[in-house]
Amino acid sequence: MRKSLIDTDILSEIRKLKNTKINAKAIGYIGIWQQYTISVITVSEIIKGWRRINRNDRIQ
Repeated sequence: MRKSLIDTDILSEIRKLKNTKINAKAIGYIGIWQQYTISVITVSEIIKGWRRINRNDRIQ
């Protein structure tokens, strides 16, 4: 499995744990790389989402 940049939509699906195909690939990826690789854009989108729902406690 090649190292990949995980975008916001895929990261969201991984966190939901609803799609078995995505879950299996995510587990395989973590097994090889030990962490997800995300961009600063994904981080920004996550923070914007937390701010939108007033979850400032999640922002460090």
